[in-house]
Amino acid sequence: MNVIGAANTLRTFVPHMANVTSLDKPCIIEITASSAGVMFGGSGPYGTSKLAALGLAEEVYRELEAYPTNPLANGTRVVVLCPAIVVTDLLQSGEQATGGEVKAEVGRTNDQSSVNTVRGFQAIWNNGMTADYAASEVFNHAQNGRFYCILDNTVERDGMTMNLESRMDLRYNAMISRDIKYKYMQTPVAAFNNQVEAKATNKKVAVGSKL
Repeated sequence: MNVIGAANTLRTFVPHMANVTSLDKPCIIEITASSAGVMFGGSGPYGTSKLAALGLAEEVYRELEAYPTNPLANGTRVVVLCPAIVVTDLLQSGEQATGGEVKAEVGRTNDQSSVNTVRGFQAIWNNGMTADYAASEVFNHAQNGRFYCILDNTVERDGMTMNLESRMDLRYNAMISRDIKYKYMQTPVAAFNNQVEAKATNKKVAVGSKL
């Protein structure tokens, strides 16, 4: 779904959109990736698929640049959405669609990366931006001609943050240095767990201070 499904959808609709779009009838092509696609690996197959979705979006943009009708200059906007944690019913809907056969919140046997990812999501899944906020930012980016809609969680709004700016900087510098060990890049799951532990510690301290 994250890659092949997106590719099939784009293959079906984008050629038509590119041929009919105009300044009077603009259109938006939105591809949903994830913050997992812009950070250093650590989210297992999910992060890998979202990195692929990001690459797919970039390729769509480049192909539209070379399209004969010049859609990017005539009303077409391309936005790739890379949000951090968003509060949705995604996990529950997966179980409903399969009649309960697929348990989205259960890690795969003998796959520690899968187990750790599940634990991380379970710890913070209800702390995130709203889907409405993410959608509104897609339209804002499209209106302003901005391709990368990278949205981090904020401590003020969500009680936690993924520190996306610093993580993207670390990844960039690792690639520039050609050294994957550049300034040890903490995985997203480790970051989740650290923040959860910090919250629990702060609560204990707060309670203890009142006694």
